[in-house]
Amino acid sequence: MGSFKRFDYSKAKNETAARNQARADLTALFLEFVKEKFGEEDSGLVDKDTIAFVFGDAVDKDGYPCDMAATLKIIVKNYQDHCGTKKYTPAWNFYVHKEHFEKTGKPYVDEGEI
Repeated sequence: MGSFKRFDYSKAKNETAARNQARADLTALFLEFVKEKFGEEDSGLVDKDTIAFVFGDAVDKDGYPCDMAATLKIIVKNYQDHCGTKKYTPAWNFYVHKEHFEKTGKPYVDEGEI
């Protein structure tokens, strides 16, 4: 494992509270990283959990200069199984998804997510 110390949400009231705090923590972490890499003026929040940044230059079809930009939206996956009235959603397993993509080049789709 890398040198990053994991966040601890074990004292959260419930999964929703843990995920909300995690989203806020990760948004702040990645926003700081993006601002360091691309500068204060070319990066920032464009929505509560969405970071945007200008990373390149381009020319449009009329020959005018344009900014190339991207966004990062923080989505915290559920760590417990959920069974709602309409569908079952299994806990998201990073290692299963990572291994499947490395082997197939396609995202993993759990039968409960269909």
